[in-house]
Amino acid sequence: MKKLFALLLALVMVFALAACGPKTQTGPGPASNPGTESTPPSEAQTPSGGEGGEKVYTTVISDADVTLTVSADQKSLQVDAMGMTVKGTCEVVDNVLTVKEQTEGNAQVWASLAQNTFTLNDDGTATAVPVGGADEGGEKVYTTVISDADVTLTVSADQKSLTVDAMGMTVKGSCEVVGNVLTVKEQTDGNAQVWASLSKNTFTLNDDGTATAVPVGEGGGEGGSATGVARFAGEYDLYSEEKDMYCEEFIIDEDGTVHGVVEGSGMTAFEGTVTEDGTITAEVTRLGGTMTGTITDDLQVTVHFEVRGSTSDFVGGPL
Repeated sequence: MKKLFALLLALVMVFALAACGPKTQTGPGPASNPGTESTPPSEAQTPSGGEGGEKVYTTVISDADVTLTVSADQKSLQVDAMGMTVKGTCEVVDNVLTVKEQTEGNAQVWASLAQNTFTLNDDGTATAVPVGGADEGGEKVYTTVISDADVTLTVSADQKSLTVDAMGMTVKGSCEVVGNVLTVKEQTDGNAQVWASLSKNTFTLNDDGTATAVPVGEGGGEGGSATGVARFAGEYDLYSEEKDMYCEEFIIDEDGTVHGVVEGSGMTAFEGTVTEDGTITAEVTRLGGTMTGTITDDLQVTVHFEVRGSTSDFVGGPL
């Protein structure tokens, strides 16, 4: 994104130079003194004050000079860079400026700006401090690992919505971010079991774009996730590679009851239980066989059938 920001600014400069040829001075103007250089913005001693009480700060992003004009009430921000102006809302707490919603100008420039907070210095400069990786929509993307599975957390710009990508599945819901700690709230879309497993943690959002999962104890946090064996409840899609066969039905109830059928005829119906540590045992009731297996905290199932001298293994996850 920093490269995109720099490219946009460079293009603006190229078009500006192409459109504007040399101009003839038609009246007297200030004399030019080749021996005098203007003071670089970084050497200003105090923030400049605008007519409405604004304060102006200078910074550098991707080698481009940027001017930040903060309103007197510290709630509005104007950004000027290479002839381009974008505007929006901001918040200033303890001399740290956080970029909020865009109201005018180029959205990509604003999104690139929002990848940083800015420390406002007494000398009229602003120091950009990168935050967790932000995309063009203003969201921030964090990566973490849960039960050996890679998980991506995308937090909305307003920090109230969460998209989770894990094991090829996408689930969505609400969240709350206080300081740098994310709490999972209500699910709105996707697999309920994946969301319930996620809700067993809060997440510390780190500046390097990673998130640290912090278990909140069995039963999850404020999101009201399921407890004990109920966290496994749901319907699963299991496949046997050796038999090239799907399990027609595999269900775990909230009380830990496991039931289903391998083939649609009903002869291979099974019923059993799962314990809190994820151990599965069941009987193939009509044929007199057994099923044993496990389910992990990230809801991956492995089961082994032994029925009348024939064996088969199935693996899979939530349907």
